[in-house]
Amino acid sequence: MLALRLLTGVPLAIAAIWFVLTQQSDSILYALIIIAAIAGWEWAGLAKARTVAVRITFALVLSMTLWSISQLDLSLLVKLQFITTLFWLAVVVYLARVTSIAKQSGLSGVKLVLGLIAVIPAMIAMWMVHRFNPEWLLFGMSMVWVADIGAYFAGRKFGKNKLAVVLSPGKTREGFYGALLLTLVYSFAASVFYFKLDATAVVLTLLMTLVLTVLSVAGDLFESFLKRSAGVKDSGKILPGHGGVLDRIDSLTATMSLFAVSTIYIYNLDMFLV
Repeated sequence: MLALRLLTGVPLAIAAIWFVLTQQSDSILYALIIIAAIAGWEWAGLAKARTVAVRITFALVLSMTLWSISQLDLSLLVKLQFITTLFWLAVVVYLARVTSIAKQSGLSGVKLVLGLIAVIPAMIAMWMVHRFNPEWLLFGMSMVWVADIGAYFAGRKFGKNKLAVVLSPGKTREGFYGALLLTLVYSFAASVFYFKLDATAVVLTLLMTLVLTVLSVAGDLFESFLKRSAGVKDSGKILPGHGGVLDRIDSLTATMSLFAVSTIYIYNLDMFLV
């Protein structure tokens, strides 16, 4: 299973790195619209849409809404990221209180709305940060990847205490601590030696990293919650060893709004008007 995940994940990561670093922000936006459409198809499945027509419609609604919102004034987009960050912090609190998951029988309109809230602001945040600095966007994305790596290996080596047994029995507290430690080390090294931030910016980046790691895990658990209520193992089958697109971007959906908002303060930007 690990070998299959690597065979799929490594080429995807290389392609993402190349695309983020070499393409213009308009191209990034178009790519994100395509990703949003695929995510919309999968999310409609998690919402128990039983017909192809409903799933295609939701995919189109998600991608068209993303395009429409991207045309708004940047100051409004920043406010959207603030609100979305609060939403994900509320999700963390909600998930911490979940003791059981009810099985869903029919199409859930609430889940469809949650799909709009989860996917669109994250895609917009990635596009916004790319407009500021492609390398900084890659830094934010790679922190999520590093958190996944830290959680996987620490969990396998030391995992004993369940983190959220109702939501995801395989996740452990030791895995979470491994994710936290590795992302902090990575964030510190990148901030100091690559981006050469001043002391204040480094401290702010590390504080952001702490919360970002928590949200990264929450994004994963939130999708697990949705999948368990829908009675499915993966959001899709498009990525061998990984499942669907949502299975790969679940942590990004929960972290990118915070990352965009934090960037404003770390760099003292004026509403990203750069």
